[in-house]
Amino acid sequence: MHGYQFEQENPYLQMPDIDYEQAMGNANEALRTGALASAILWYEVAVQQDLERPDGWELLGLSRAENEQEEPAMICLRESVRLQADRASAYQALAVSYTNELRYTEAYDALEAALRSNPRYSSIPIAQTPDSDGGAATPFAAMHRERHSSVREAYFQAAQMSPEAIDADVQIGLGVLFNINHEYDKAVDCFRAALQVKPTDSNLWNKLGATLANSDRSAEAVEAYARALEIRPGYIRARYNLGISCINLKSYRDAAEHFLTALSLQKLATEGSTQRNMSDTIWTSLRTTLSMANMPQLLRHATARDLEAFREHFKF
Repeated sequence: MHGYQFEQENPYLQMPDIDYEQAMGNANEALRTGALASAILWYEVAVQQDLERPDGWELLGLSRAENEQEEPAMICLRESVRLQADRASAYQALAVSYTNELRYTEAYDALEAALRSNPRYSSIPIAQTPDSDGGAATPFAAMHRERHSSVREAYFQAAQMSPEAIDADVQIGLGVLFNINHEYDKAVDCFRAALQVKPTDSNLWNKLGATLANSDRSAEAVEAYARALEIRPGYIRARYNLGISCINLKSYRDAAEHFLTALSLQKLATEGSTQRNMSDTIWTSLRTTLSMANMPQLLRHATARDLEAFREHFKF
């Protein structure tokens, strides 16, 4: 069993004669227009129409991740690769989610699976990390280094197979690996290379922004997040990340407005449903921002999660 919890009062389930393809089309259109909450509900309808379609599970997982909901995202992505073992894009998304959750061993497994899923690279050897040495367990730090090194070497080999033509997926994999190892400047180079091939990929602009933020380049990160939001205005993860970078730049009011916009987008289209779609993480960040901005009079609204009470103080 997949373990995913579907919205029990999804209003779109009540629409008559909706098949898988129609639900997917409606989800994709909602995503294109920035209505991420609606897209998630439509993807759920599609998946429930056909639980054996890996593409539906993958897109539902990607949407959950964009909505700052990592755990359900990983459930969906794991189901996608269970149904189709060579689904490289789902493995790559899983690697990113595992990295975000600091689950590096699983991230390496997913990155290896993504590489092996591409017939061009399936023959590249990836050294196996020993579980023990002379009967004694290999120290975790050493295992981590060895595993990281072996997977990275395989990605290097993949990149060198066609040096004149950038493979965006290989560069993204390397970017994730460099991020894990805190080699942020190298990760930035990889994501910028991938963007030469995929300049309108909002997820990739967000990855670049997050990496720039990790390397204390918050002003540049803001530009990358803004590009992601220009492409997809309803991209909640990019909006949240933009708020975090504004905090780093001490632009607290801007940060609060970005968090409130993200929460408003999460709430949109789920009124009356049982889905708890508003992120605990974003509310916590909003409270922290209000404290740093010396706005104690507004903290009670954040504690009560009263989104409407903020509208007279902020534009969102």
